[in-house]
Amino acid sequence: MSEPLSTIEQFVSGFSPEALVKDYPTAAVLTGLGIGFGLGLVVSSLLAPKRESFWSDHPLGSAMSELSQTLRTVPKSTAEHLAGLLPRR
Repeated sequence: MSEPLSTIEQFVSGFSPEALVKDYPTAAVLTGLGIGFGLGLVVSSLLAPKRESFWSDHPLGSAMSELSQTLRTVPKSTAEHLAGLLPRR
């Protein structure tokens, strides 16, 4: 009174995990490494503490104002430096 097996069940029933590992050791090792790496990424991403972004500690607005103040002094300091290098006539 057993029901007939489907095509997939007939195909899968002929394979055992031991036979697959024995016949394809490289594929078995690479599959194990891939599954382990993927699970490791998932677990580490779930357990990692949430960090604030770089920009929350370093606001862009203050950095830009400091940069503009620094750049304003460049022409004067360059002129003074070049004036000291050039001989006087």
